[in-house]
Amino acid sequence: MINLLKELFLILNKKERKSFLIIQLLIVVMALLEMVSIMSIGPFLSLITNKSDGLNNSLIMYFYEITHSESWNDFILKCGLIILSLFFTSMAISIVTTWKMSTFGSKLGANIGTRLYNHYLHSNWNFHLLHSNSYLSKQIATESTRLSHAVIAPILQVNSKLIILLILFLAVFIKNPIGAILFVLVFLSIYFFIFKMSKNILSTNGRRVTTIMEERFKLLNDGFGIIKEIILLGCQSKFIKDFQVNGENLAKAQAENQAISLIPKYIIEFFAYSGIIIYSLYLFNLSSTESGVDLANLIVYIFLGFKALPNIQQLYGNISVVKGNISSFYSISKDLKESQNKMLCDTSQDEKKVTGSFNIICFDSVNYRYPNKDKFAINKLSLRFERNKTYGIVGHSGSGKSTLIDLILGLIIPDDGIITMNNQRHDVKGSHDWMKRIGLVQQDIKLINATLAENIALGHSFDEINMERLNDVIKLSNLNDMIDNHDDGINMIVGERGINLSGGQKQRISIARALYNDPEILVFDEATSALDGLSEKKIMASINKISKSKTIIMVAHRLKTVENCDMIYMLEHGFLVDSGTFKTLQKNNNKFSKMVENS
Repeated sequence: MINLLKELFLILNKKERKSFLIIQLLIVVMALLEMVSIMSIGPFLSLITNKSDGLNNSLIMYFYEITHSESWNDFILKCGLIILSLFFTSMAISIVTTWKMSTFGSKLGANIGTRLYNHYLHSNWNFHLLHSNSYLSKQIATESTRLSHAVIAPILQVNSKLIILLILFLAVFIKNPIGAILFVLVFLSIYFFIFKMSKNILSTNGRRVTTIMEERFKLLNDGFGIIKEIILLGCQSKFIKDFQVNGENLAKAQAENQAISLIPKYIIEFFAYSGIIIYSLYLFNLSSTESGVDLANLIVYIFLGFKALPNIQQLYGNISVVKGNISSFYSISKDLKESQNKMLCDTSQDEKKVTGSFNIICFDSVNYRYPNKDKFAINKLSLRFERNKTYGIVGHSGSGKSTLIDLILGLIIPDDGIITMNNQRHDVKGSHDWMKRIGLVQQDIKLINATLAENIALGHSFDEINMERLNDVIKLSNLNDMIDNHDDGINMIVGERGINLSGGQKQRISIARALYNDPEILVFDEATSALDGLSEKKIMASINKISKSKTIIMVAHRLKTVENCDMIYMLEHGFLVDSGTFKTLQKNNNKFSKMVENS
C-alpha cells in the first residue's frame, strides 16, 4: 500500500498533491476530535453518578473554577454543553472532510480522463496504429473512473480509518493496555487470515475486469460500426450473445470482489459483540467482590467498540476494493507518466518552423518500416514534389502508396534517409508547422454528428468560424447546390458518420474541410475510388478548379484520375520503379499499360 501511495503521488500534479495533503490533515483533525468526544463521555458520566470523586479531584475543581459555575448542577450543565459542542465540531469536520474526499476523488478522475484524452490526441500516428479505438476509449471511460472511485477514493478512506483506529487504540491503551493489545491481535488475525485467503482472487478478478471491459468496448464498436451489415444479414443474435457472455463474466468478477469485501463484516460483528458481552460478564462478576460495575468505563468501551467496528470493516472493505481494482492503475499509469513528461498543449514552443512559402518537398533515400514489422514498407525512396504542380501516385495494393502519403503528411518519420521541405529537414519538432501546410482528402471521410459548417471548419466552434472563408471553400468544392436545397443551409446536421449524405456529398465536404485552412498542398488519398462515374466527374471538376493555385498529390486506383498529372510516380513493394507523365508511362511501361487497361 505504501509503494502504491508513492506511485499514485507521482502521477498527481502540484495542485492535486496539495489538496491530497490538506485532506490528510483534515483526516487527522477529524480523528482527534472523534477520540476527544468519545473519551469525554466516561468522565462526564462519572461526574453525574459520583459527585464526591469530582469534588476530590484537583483537575475537576480547576475546571469548576474557570467555568465560573454557581453550583455543581450548573457545572454539570456547562460540561454537558462543552461535550455537545465537541460532538458538533467533530460532526462538522467529518462532513467537510468527507465532502473534500469525495470531491477530490471525482475531480481527480475527471482530470485523469482529460489528461489521457490529451495524451492520446497528441500521440503520433504509430501510437494509434498500435492501439485500437476501443482500447483507448476503455482507458479513458472506464479505467480512469475505476482509478478515481475504486482506488484513490478508497485509499483516502483507508488513511482516514487507519488514523481514527490508531487514535482509538491509543485511547483504550491508556486505560487498559492488555485489553487494547488483545483487541488488536484478535481482529488483525481475523482480517489477515481473510485477506490472505482472498487477495489472489481480488487481484485476478481485477485483471479480468480490465480485460473484459476492453472486450466490451470492442463489441460495442464492432456492433454499431457495421450496423447496416448486421441488419441486412440478420446476425444480431451472434453479437447479442457475445455481449451477454461478456456481461455475465464482468458481473461474476465484480460480484465476487464485492462479496469478499462485505462478508467479513458479519464475522467481525460476531466477535465484537461477543467481546462486549464477555467483558460485561467479567465486570459483573468483578462487582460481587468490589464496589460495583464500572458503568462509566463500560459505556465508554461500548462507544469505542461501536465506533471502531464500522471503521474496521470499512478499512478492510476499502483495502479489498483497492486490491480488486489496482489493475486499472497499472493499466493507465504508464500513459499518465508519459503525459506528465510532455508539454502536450504547447507543441509549437520549441518546434522548428519551415520558413517561407512551400516550394519543394524532397525525399532522399527514405526507408520506413512499421512497428513490429520485419519488412520495410518504403525502400530507398527518392522523389520530389514541386509547387503548383499535380502529382499522381500509383501502384498495386501493398505497393507503399498510403505509407508514402503518411510520410508526406508528417504522420510518420522515416527510419533512414531525409525528407526536406524548402531544403529544411523534417523531424518531430517541425511536424505541426509542416502539417499546417497540407490538406488531406481521404476515401473514407470521417464526419462528426454536427452541422455542415462545423464539419468543414473542424476544430472550431460555430462562433469561431470564418464565414467568408467558409463560403469560399463551399464554392470551390461545389457544395452550393446541396446547401441551397436544404432548409437549414450550412446549419444542416450531417448525422453520425455522415449518415444523411451521399458518397459524393461527403467527399465534397472533405475537400472543403481540407481547403478551409488554406493549405499549400492538397493530398487526395484514393478520394474517388468508391464513387460512381458521375460523382467522380464532379469531384474531379472540383480538383481541377483548385489545381491552378495548389500543389496536388493524388493516390489513385482508377488511373483516369491521374491522367492530367504533371508527374506520376509508380511504386512496387515500397520501391519507386518508374516515373513520368501518363502518356510516357503508358507508352514505355508494360505494367502501367496493363493497369490502364484494367482500370
